[in-house]
Amino acid sequence: MKKMILACLCMLFFSLSSSAQKLTITVKNITEHVGTLKIGVYDEEGYMKTTLAAAEVQANKDEVTVTVNLPRAGKYAVAVFQDKNGNNKLDSNFLGIPNEPFGFSNLKSFPMGSPKFKTAAFDVEKDQKIIVPLFDSIF
Repeated sequence: MKKMILACLCMLFFSLSSSAQKLTITVKNITEHVGTLKIGVYDEEGYMKTTLAAAEVQANKDEVTVTVNLPRAGKYAVAVFQDKNGNNKLDSNFLGIPNEPFGFSNLKSFPMGSPKFKTAAFDVEKDQKIIVPLFDSIF
């Protein structure tokens, strides 16, 4: 009986531990090596409101790589911005256009507004690596 309980607990432990995923994010196109990169990982429900995983790293190279732990497999989106002045927010002009570099997963060109979750989303079924390029303001 004890062996059976121990076997069940081991199976439960391994099934729970294998559900967590590692996401490695490489941020490219860092043209000014100042400030920090603020990186947030979102699911659809909390998109652009509540991060499931976050990281903050110095923007001191042309590209920076970080790894975050995700709670489970699923659809996620990544948003990044370079906080050049250290005020912990993405600065924008009077039209709402960012004054600091930013990027989203799956974004290939400068967006007109924040992309919808379905545009930025990607599937994570196992440990995964993605690249997020930064875009400077168009002005």
